Amino acid sequence: MLWTLNIGDNENENCHKIGMGKPLGLGSVKIKVDRVKTREFVLCNDTVEYRETEKEYSIEEIERQIDKTKKNIAQFLKITKLDNGIENISYPRVAKNDDKGYTWFVENRKGGKIKQSLPHILDDDITLKG
Repeated sequence: MLWTLNIGDNENENCHKIGMGKPLGLGSVKIKVDRVKTREFVLCNDTVEYRETEKEYSIEEIERQIDKTKKNIAQFLKITKLDNGIENISYPRVAKNDDKGYTWFVENRKGGKIKQSLPHILDDDITLKG
């Protein structure tokens, strides 16, 4: 759970994505865990007591246990990286002056076949060609 909250160590550039505008980096939240406490409720002499205990942890040890070569981990790390946004976000265009964002999608499906598929998330170039 600690690795999931931090998305690795406290100093990396990976952030949780919430809200709208994700491709622009909006709604990005970096969580940094500085301490870990456990809490428990204990029945003592017919009374419920609340106890907190600070726990030691090693983010380095947790990092060593995560296999970053696994496809799902690599994909997660790529999409949560803060600086991986695209400069100009727009629908692909059929022609330079095409102001209808849906035209590319209509043309891409003509004849019942998809001509160009979406890029794979781990591709270096994730843009759609107009």
